[in-house]
Amino acid sequence: MTAIFQASVTVSGDSGLLEAFRQQITVLLSEESSIQNFQEQYISNDLTYRFETNQGIPFPALVTASQAFPDLMIKLQWMNHRDAVNGSAVMQNGKLTDQHLQSLADSARDSGAMQLDIAVEKNGYLRHAMAFRNIGAGEYAGYVLTGKHNAFFKISKQHNLAELYSSNGLGAEWTEHWTYNQESRNSGYQELIPGEKIGDDLYQVLDALVNDFLDEWVWFSESPLEDIIIERQKYERMGLTWHVVNIKSEKIRKMTKADTGQENCYRFSTVRSDCRWIKTVITACRAIP
Repeated sequence: MTAIFQASVTVSGDSGLLEAFRQQITVLLSEESSIQNFQEQYISNDLTYRFETNQGIPFPALVTASQAFPDLMIKLQWMNHRDAVNGSAVMQNGKLTDQHLQSLADSARDSGAMQLDIAVEKNGYLRHAMAFRNIGAGEYAGYVLTGKHNAFFKISKQHNLAELYSSNGLGAEWTEHWTYNQESRNSGYQELIPGEKIGDDLYQVLDALVNDFLDEWVWFSESPLEDIIIERQKYERMGLTWHVVNIKSEKIRKMTKADTGQENCYRFSTVRSDCRWIKTVITACRAIP
């Protein structure tokens, strides 16, 4: 069951202070018995925490640690499922600034439904299809499919620092992990052995997203002939070659054809401008082969 609160905390500043802060906040948070699924890691030069709780964000512990290290900046993002709101705030020297709250309904409208980015080669080969949804405070999850590869992914970003997890096919584990700095374009990679289990709630979201996307957009050449014979015929009439994975002909007809000399393919995208970084990071980390 999903906890009432899901939160992420990013601490920025001098590396020596960050390590001292880490030691103090670890003690303080260990006294918070309601915290679960606690994760701590360095992403580039920032110290990042993710956790869930049913008893509210542990502001007293964070305020105490912040007052002890006034030069560090603490950025918080959280989702409150009980009150159906998203929240964010900045804390420095124990004081909250720039605090914002937004209803999950408004957040859902802002994030929209499934966002898509699809590219099909001139001959019909699927270069890539990416489908994703917002799943929380600054975090997205989705599915990427190419003519030879498919995987779930989970991605988040704090300023220029992005973190990406990817699965092996439709498996229920994260098997690869990247960090990426969009400013310096430096990336880090880790193969996860053993893999990290995808939470049951998130897996259900991903499974539903994949089914919705495939039902509407994709046909497979290995499907029973009676199910795909019409698609094969339409591809032939359009001068396309069918492959193992194919975008439905009716969808290709509605896609924009790019023919600039540098690029010769069909394209379709509903990705909002504030989410274009997702494709940039996934491509830069080579999560799309």
